[in-house]
Amino acid sequence: MSSSFPRLCLAQLELPRIHATRCGGRDYRYVYGTGNHVPGALMDELVKLDVGRGTHLTWSEADGYPGEPVFVPRPGATEEDDGVLLSVILDAAAGTSHLLILDARTLEERARATLPIPLPFGFHGAFLPDHAG
Repeated sequence: MSSSFPRLCLAQLELPRIHATRCGGRDYRYVYGTGNHVPGALMDELVKLDVGRGTHLTWSEADGYPGEPVFVPRPGATEEDDGVLLSVILDAAAGTSHLLILDARTLEERARATLPIPLPFGFHGAFLPDHAG
């Protein structure tokens, strides 16, 4: 079966997220999601898709299975991808999970917080800024 939609890039992409506060309902350039090296296998990478150029970046590590990424903009940011990407990663070899924090522009690791247990997979993640202060 053929599709009338053009393929944006060769990367697999599931659970897509954009910079929702800036781009929700408007044009956007970047989409973040989960992907996999082997079609049909568990999601084993994070993907940043540049829909304007048709290019993509990926993050992955051995035995790491990411949950849905969440984009968090840097306060005062002016660029669409200026912020961080959060994802809970299941480390299958260690039997634990960690919160991974990536630079949203480059997908370079900025930090991680390891948990002593594995977290169950969930389909969706959320970031709620603290408006109290």
